[in-house]
Amino acid sequence: MPKCLMFKNGMTIGPIGNVRPCCMYINTDIIQRYNEHGWREKFDELYEESLTKWLPNCYECKAEEDRGKQSLRQRANEWFNGAEGIQYWDLKLHNTCNLTCVMCNPISSSKWQKLVTENPNEEWLDIVKEDAQKKTGWHKNILPLIMEQLYDTKYLKFTGGEPMLIPHVRKIIKRLYDDGISPVVDLSIITNGTIPIDKEMLKMLLTFKRTELLVSIDGIEDRFEYIRAGANWKEVETNLKEFNKIEKQNRNFSLCILYLPMSINAAQNESAAQWAKNLDIIFSKSVDIYKPEYLTYRSLNNKLRERYNIKTDYEYDEKVFKELLKHMEIKDRLMGTNFRSACPELFENE
Repeated sequence: MPKCLMFKNGMTIGPIGNVRPCCMYINTDIIQRYNEHGWREKFDELYEESLTKWLPNCYECKAEEDRGKQSLRQRANEWFNGAEGIQYWDLKLHNTCNLTCVMCNPISSSKWQKLVTENPNEEWLDIVKEDAQKKTGWHKNILPLIMEQLYDTKYLKFTGGEPMLIPHVRKIIKRLYDDGISPVVDLSIITNGTIPIDKEMLKMLLTFKRTELLVSIDGIEDRFEYIRAGANWKEVETNLKEFNKIEKQNRNFSLCILYLPMSINAAQNESAAQWAKNLDIIFSKSVDIYKPEYLTYRSLNNKLRERYNIKTDYEYDEKVFKELLKHMEIKDRLMGTNFRSACPELFENE
């Protein structure tokens, strides 16, 4: 694996304060929080190890490069060549969210956390049960330690939860705006698209060197509403059209749709891309989902793989499909949704 400067210049802080070098790093071995000792040494150790081989934790960047796309690793090496200290901050300040997306979890969604804690006897995955008990929100203890460092950063990213609902996201943006720092910072926000941008926020966003709004859309119409439970498709589509107008009127504002491929949206891979094209919005298809396993293409049968031109290095697994059915049944029962109606192609063989 060629060098990756994210180990030297990157910092992602999760909703419970845990750290990793970037959002693409699949964390299995870094246990420290930002305000605890040891993470810098671990990052340096991983950097040295990565010079001789691809780390399994870096699967997503490798997958991007294998399919000919530019990975975050490659972009970071361009951005941070010769830089010192943390230059890339990815802050997940809290799990506050208004949706219960099928691929999400209690760590990243307060709605998921509430659903799991209020229904403890359901057959949730063990990790979901554990995550539901963890306390999110680290801004009181950690944010004061990093705020001054944000004045020297090149790249600032907010994810969630839903960043547009997290008060401290707005507070940080306002502070950088008030203190005249925003014009030298590239800002990125990943949002579910349900929250319009108000006039005050827009005024601040347009002062940044560049503002990138990344909207997570994993399907259209009814399927979108099933995958991102709690969202209204028409409202989100209206917001996207407004975001698109902002992009067309401002050179330093960009809009992009992030599409996460999985078994339950394979039927819309092409139609979702065409919908975005019709609106003249950039459509970015990410690396295939890798967890939870029941949402991967392991739960998509061979007939549907051929129909939707899905190619993977692993086979269909009926056990994984049955696991998918089990978890969607729990969702349907607790939330009043209907998996069969949302994804009818998965039941054609019955």
